Amino acid sequence: MQERVKTIVAATDFSAASRLAVQRAAQLARTLGAALSVVYAMERSVMNQLRDLALGERPQQSLDALVDDLAADHPGSISARILEGSIVRTIAGAASDYDLLVLGARGSHKIREFALGSTARRILYRSKIPTLVVRREAIQAYRRVLIATDFSQQSLRAARFAADLFPDADIMAVYVYQAPYEMSMTYADVSEDLIHEYRAKARDEGELQMRRFIRDAGLPARTTEPRLEAGYAPRVLSKLAADSVADLLVIGKQGKSRLGGLLFGSVTEHLLAEAHCDVLVVQ
Repeated sequence: MQERVKTIVAATDFSAASRLAVQRAAQLARTLGAALSVVYAMERSVMNQLRDLALGERPQQSLDALVDDLAADHPGSISARILEGSIVRTIAGAASDYDLLVLGARGSHKIREFALGSTARRILYRSKIPTLVVRREAIQAYRRVLIATDFSQQSLRAARFAADLFPDADIMAVYVYQAPYEMSMTYADVSEDLIHEYRAKARDEGELQMRRFIRDAGLPARTTEPRLEAGYAPRVLSKLAADSVADLLVIGKQGKSRLGGLLFGSVTEHLLAEAHCDVLVVQ
């Protein structure tokens, strides 16, 4: 799948956080030999105000300066453009022409907030392509990648995408499990021994599925560490990412379970808000 990532688009609002995203996008583009585009979106009303005040060239000048900085270390193609329209719809719509979208986790847009939980979160929700949310400086390529799975086709696609994109990284494949109806049994005062029995069965089934998952995803056996952990998925995954010093967490946008799957708005959204590393969300 790696050959599919031929074009990358990074959104900027000229904040420090979005600059980290652009730098990571440039690093990936260099590694993959991909073309890079940097876009800045502005509401039509704001664009008109700038034109009225004869300030319309300022965003273009900032964008050109940003691209010039990148070009010094980037042997490939870099383009830049200003998009006019609704920030969310415009960026998400423009991204559909690319293979990977890169966003900053937070921003400081002076006119409209561009922060995870508001604009960037809504862009990710609308995005139809793999989307990388960047928190950290791109000092080096991703070396430690944590892939969350619920064994759905969505998480399988995410794992394949990550394995092809980062073939030299050490990978931890993580499945967080609970006994079926564990919460209901707890509230119903079912004995802890019975809950433990169901949980052990869930782990045994998970181990079998994990072996199939690693094989089907094409994850390298020598550099892939399988992990099965009991508990609440968002909390467990966030802690594992921190404890393992992962620099990238990979997750599917949606999964197979309405209660415990990797659904945007639940596990995925929680990790986007809580994880301290970069997060790659694969559609």
